[in-house]
Amino acid sequence: MDRIDYIREAISIYDFSNASILDAGTGKSSARFLVDLKPKVLTCVAFTGDIRKGKTTEEILQLADNYQYKVIYGDLADSKLFSDNSFDFILADQLLGELAVSKVMPTLENFYRWLSPGGKVFIADREFYQKPEIQYEYVSMGETKGNANLSVRSNQDIVELIGLFLAIPKEIILFDGKERNFDYPSLWISLWLGHVGYKKIAQSFFESEISLKKEFLGRLEWARQRIGGITNRDLKSGLLKELEILVNEFDGRNIGDEEVFLRKYFFFQAEK
Repeated sequence: MDRIDYIREAISIYDFSNASILDAGTGKSSARFLVDLKPKVLTCVAFTGDIRKGKTTEEILQLADNYQYKVIYGDLADSKLFSDNSFDFILADQLLGELAVSKVMPTLENFYRWLSPGGKVFIADREFYQKPEIQYEYVSMGETKGNANLSVRSNQDIVELIGLFLAIPKEIILFDGKERNFDYPSLWISLWLGHVGYKKIAQSFFESEISLKKEFLGRLEWARQRIGGITNRDLKSGLLKELEILVNEFDGRNIGDEEVFLRKYFFFQAEK
């Protein structure tokens, strides 16, 4: 099942026509979904400086033609971003993985603070799992270990290779933290929500089919965008050459549009 379809079905019992909704850590998918609900007020928050997501969301909201739909840039861990009791519903779709560990609890606390009494928060994110050992890994800049042509368990490992590639620049602080930091176990989220004070915490799991080709190409484009902003010409050139190794490996596998893998998600509903 598609992630957004699951969320839509899970919250279909609620009436949003007179509601004020916060899209926390907005993106194309969540903004479109929430616009379709036709709430009275919709506030979409993009990370400070994340112009890419912000502009995409602005375009979606403009089509809705509602002056009470807006995009703002800010830090969701900042309690002063909104006044207390500002929202009836808060959606955090794939937000937590983009937060540093130190900001998860302040953000959940702020959600509680910003919700009206009886208001609800919906959290959907990837469930933490032990990643399978892959056959090919980066050990340092410009060097590789292993053989990309070894037999593989599945083509999913080529997606994980992009993640490893992106981890190298993060270690030397080339990227500025807009990638996912960590997939938090749902058990942690459940405990944190209870600690903050949420009531009626309901949890469920679902699996979503992910297009392997689409996922790889999306991560590839993201990597190229980030590398494109590097001013050191030698470093940029070296990273692009490394990236090309992965592209060649991907092309050599002849992965079709129909090939998918399953990704596990958790979904929380909690009430103030």
